[in-house]
Amino acid sequence: MMRKTLTMIMLVIASVATLSAGDLSIGASVLGKAGINATETPEYTKTDLNVNSMPDIGVSALYLFSRTSNTGVMLDLGYDSYSYRMKYYEANPMFDNAIMTHSLRKISIAPSLYLGGFQIGVAFGLNSGYAQLDKDGNTISEDDSGVSSTTTELRIGAMIPIVRGKSSSLNLNIRGGYMLSETFATPQRAINTGSFMGMNSHNSKMASLGLGISYYFTVMD
Repeated sequence: MMRKTLTMIMLVIASVATLSAGDLSIGASVLGKAGINATETPEYTKTDLNVNSMPDIGVSALYLFSRTSNTGVMLDLGYDSYSYRMKYYEANPMFDNAIMTHSLRKISIAPSLYLGGFQIGVAFGLNSGYAQLDKDGNTISEDDSGVSSTTTELRIGAMIPIVRGKSSSLNLNIRGGYMLSETFATPQRAINTGSFMGMNSHNSKMASLGLGISYYFTVMD
């Protein structure tokens, strides 16, 4: 279903580009990212920033409305990482500073508006993997049965040219994201380690900030 949907969207963009005087560029990107839980946490827990172990990778199409315009539309297809930490404290010294990291992978389709280098849009994600890790990075669980199968993320970013050629450009990419969807289909235990099962439950909405590079080349002008 995703392949058919993406094919249809790309065909529409290509058709519009053929009928008008705009520019169509294709590109690839890699983006390092960190995330945090942006919702209120349960008692005796707090959230912490976590840097993803794997970068986001993606391919994109950028269509400018005219040859002299710097506004247009974009479509990104990505394999994205998300993560955040939950930290247990105070209630019992034995488990003080126990940490659990939630790490997720998603396949995403993200349409957006391109406004003079700035981007605003949404990303629709399909779950592609989940893991719970302890403070030493050891995997506690990879059971993704409770993870939301689809998510919607609000994205705002910028693409700043570093090197620009006649028909290509190398760019610095900055992207912020906020999940409109909750991470889990049902609330999860706040802490889940081999020696302690937290009594409080929570659900999260992740916020993230990423920095990376992209390369675009013009295929139609």
